[in-house]
Amino acid sequence: MEALRIGFVPGVRPDKWWQRWRTAHPGTSLEPVALEDAGARHWTRPGSEDGQDGPLLDGVLCRPSLLPEDEAWQRVPLYTEAAVAVAAQDHALAALEGSEAGLEDLAEFEDLDEVLDRSDPGSGPLSVPQRFELLAAGTGYDLVPASVARQFGRKDLAIVPLAESACTAELAARLGLQVAFVFRRADDGPLLQDLIGVLKGRRPGSTRNAHDTPPETGTGRADGTARATSRPVGAHGARGGHGRKPRPPRRGPRSSGSRRRR
Repeated sequence: MEALRIGFVPGVRPDKWWQRWRTAHPGTSLEPVALEDAGARHWTRPGSEDGQDGPLLDGVLCRPSLLPEDEAWQRVPLYTEAAVAVAAQDHALAALEGSEAGLEDLAEFEDLDEVLDRSDPGSGPLSVPQRFELLAAGTGYDLVPASVARQFGRKDLAIVPLAESACTAELAARLGLQVAFVFRRADDGPLLQDLIGVLKGRRPGSTRNAHDTPPETGTGRADGTARATSRPVGAHGARGGHGRKPRPPRRGPRSSGSRRRR
């Protein structure tokens, strides 16, 4: 029996695609592999017979803007998410829950990375649950993809949708708001094209393939601003998130440096 192993990163909910695949291709096994890191390269493994790295996964549903550029990989954009701000329930930003926040609203406060750069500059990257634990303790705020917010949220965190006008192309790329299917060009073939058809909602037998898909730009509009295709998450529908973002202007001196997250 033919088989595919497909990874997916935090925030991506692929169950509907898996069900469609099993219905359309009952003779081909598809093994989902949940990944903890939205930007990591979990796609090769050592120890193949020829001494070269061999494939661990056939493809990944991921946030391609968080990956290094590599011409060996084909990227098939699927959708672009909304962004949300996450903070403790007693943080001043929580007053905007049920509404939306602009960059001017965030400018009065330190984000989580600023606080960490100032208080613990030598620490390593943090997981999403670790970051949310700090947020719940009142350590700044974080901007994250809405789907990651739904997956990792807590009752002691407030979730405020970010205004679409504030979601620039740079911010969308830094947060990884676009989700795509990424696979090795060398592995392209009928089986992967069938899977791409399922992911893109194509009818069985369609002759379109991944190379018909426009190149990924990281934005949803021709003017360079990100277009959110998922609904913003409000007070009762969001659950947390992750991602590095540009810091909005604010009064007073700021700390420097950056902190990558995993």
